[in-house]
This record gives sequence, C-alpha cells and structure tokens, in this order.
Amino acid sequence: MGVILRFVTIILIVFNISCFILKDKKLRLVRQDHNGTEIQLNGYYLGVLSGINKGMNSIYFFYRDGVVLYGGGFAESDDIKEKEVRFRSKEFSEGIKKYKSRWGLFQINNNKIEFETWEPSNGGPLHSVTRSGKIINKRTFVITSFFNGYDKKTSVLNDTFYFKEFSPKPDSTNRFIK
Repeated sequence: MGVILRFVTIILIVFNISCFILKDKKLRLVRQDHNGTEIQLNGYYLGVLSGINKGMNSIYFFYRDGVVLYGGGFAESDDIKEKEVRFRSKEFSEGIKKYKSRWGLFQINNNKIEFETWEPSNGGPLHSVTRSGKIINKRTFVITSFFNGYDKKTSVLNDTFYFKEFSPKPDSTNRFIK
C-alpha cells in the first residue's frame, strides 16, 4: 500500500509542477487597432453554425482596438433577448474578466476576416483557434475555415455571422491582451 501511495503522490507532484511550467500558447495574430469600415462594430455578430454544430449559434463582439470577445454559444431556439439582458449585467462584465478563453484578436484585410481566440482546455495550457472567412457586406461575414491549435487540424466551415446593433457593449479591457 505504501508503494501505491508514493506513486500517486509523485504523479500529483509532477502534475502540479507541470501546471506551473506549461504556459498558455500565445496568439499568432498581433493586436492592432481597426480603423476600417468593412464591418459594423456598434453591436455583435450572431453566428448561425453549420456542420456538427448545426442548430447552435454563437456571438462575438469586435472592437476598434482589435480585440474580439466571445459572448457565448447557445441553441437556436434560445431567446436572444435573454442573452442581451445578460450582456448588460454586472455579472457578465465581471465574469468575462476572469476567463482568458473569452478573448482574442481579429484582423481584416480587404474582404477577409480572421479572428483568433483562446479555447478552454482539459487541464493543460490554453491553445488558440483561428476562424477565417470572407466579408459579404458590412453586416454579414462567412467563416469558411477553422484551425484548431490543439490538434493542428483545419476544418472547412460555412458559418454565417449576422450583425445585430447592441448597446452598451461589454468593455474590451482585459488582463490577457496587452
């Protein structure tokens, strides 16, 4: 029994040390202010997801300082007005400041949009995922590619994001992106 206890203790020590040594991956995109007019920024984008995520939506807020905030995912049948009430709440504003996996960066070049966010992990360091696509007009873009930093695989998508005016947006200030 003593051998098993020592073995478990060693495993726990190694795991705890690795959590301190292993760092979250850095974002590949570089933060830069966005002064263009290719997309609307006075609200959020509601994504109608395809593929294995069909029937789900997700929300992203984009900011002039180049930051993107993941507002969350939900079933298409959920009431969007309830989500908007949550976005205006103090609990949401305080909660997003705690989670690195809510944040990322975006860049727009001509009619191409790309945004990279940290994604939650199962105990290890955070990696990022990158969504890339084309801007259809100021109120619509389509994500056609998804790169997963965990398994280094790229998926083809057809996720359409539609603009919804919204105010006040959550603050983009966070401790994760400098």
